[in-house]
Amino acid sequence: MKIYYHITALGNIDKIKAQGLKSNDSGEIFVVDDINVVNSIAFNQLGIFEYGLFKIHEKGIKKVVKDNVAEHTSDNQFIIKQDVIKPQYLEFLGIEKKSLLMTTINENMRVSKALGMEDEEAFNDALRIVRRNAALNKMLDASHTDFDYEKWKALTSNQKGNNN
Repeated sequence: MKIYYHITALGNIDKIKAQGLKSNDSGEIFVVDDINVVNSIAFNQLGIFEYGLFKIHEKGIKKVVKDNVAEHTSDNQFIIKQDVIKPQYLEFLGIEKKSLLMTTINENMRVSKALGMEDEEAFNDALRIVRRNAALNKMLDASHTDFDYEKWKALTSNQKGNNN
């Protein structure tokens, strides 16, 4: 039995529970077949850290096609081609709330490990990236209206050789 999952913004949960999962204007409902990639898709493609997760029962699905995307999760992304999946074929799994820090570290670790790093080395590399991003964000928060290339260049040159 094939299982699919759908990620949605928190504001859509009650409507989906009541009316079912409705397609976009092209008659498409985007889903994944591996619960382990849900957080990555929510973070990297949807830009959300809090989301509702639905499991879709096979009996409620008419036609599934592979989603033609280039993301690292592409093997797990599909499109259900139908206007609506009725509520009786949906199981609400709950609300997920993920930490921006943990999500960022985990995503950077995934890339580092794909490049052949071991766990601890990948973690240290991910943490270095997060810290550099935090320094950039701090500068942006302080004066985002006049942030320019020279400020970026000065910040990154101050970071060279500093793994903190």
